[in-house]
Amino acid sequence: MIVYDRLWKTMEKKGISQYSLIHDYNINESQLDRFRKNSVIKTVTIDRLCKILDCNVEDICQYVKDEPKEKRYILNLKLYTFIFFCANIVRTRTMLYF
Repeated sequence: MIVYDRLWKTMEKKGISQYSLIHDYNINESQLDRFRKNSVIKTVTIDRLCKILDCNVEDICQYVKDEPKEKRYILNLKLYTFIFFCANIVRTRTMLYF
């Protein structure tokens, strides 16, 4: 998965704000939202940002290996179990008050 966490650090280092990208360099707000969500970004947009920020591609994004599906499944299962457990506690306590 490609992540864009480095973009925000590079912008801060270069002294360029999101406001400036939108109003001075005509970068669309929806593009910035895609960067925030690590969504699909066109290489043309990355190229423009490299020119604006005077940086390299690796200053904007990096590749991070995805977790194996089995590990994600186990983590999700643990999370759902925990949520179910908490919901039962709340429901039980609520019943006691009536």
